[in-house]
Amino acid sequence: MSFAGYGDIFNRDLLYINPTMVGQDAGRVGKLAGELILRRIADKGATPMNALVPSELRRGNSVRKINV
Repeated sequence: MSFAGYGDIFNRDLLYINPTMVGQDAGRVGKLAGELILRRIADKGATPMNALVPSELRRGNSVRKINV
């Protein structure tokens, strides 16, 4: 069995099983979301946007190697 998650766990490196996680800068995500909401409030006809926030794979020991 393997486990990978999305987000972050505080002090995950102290756990016996160190989960593999995909992390993002939560502050950056929140700031961008706020800017997009304010833009839509100011201009009701604004074109919907997609925004990409860089992610980082934080490897732990919770994913088993698969031999193919």
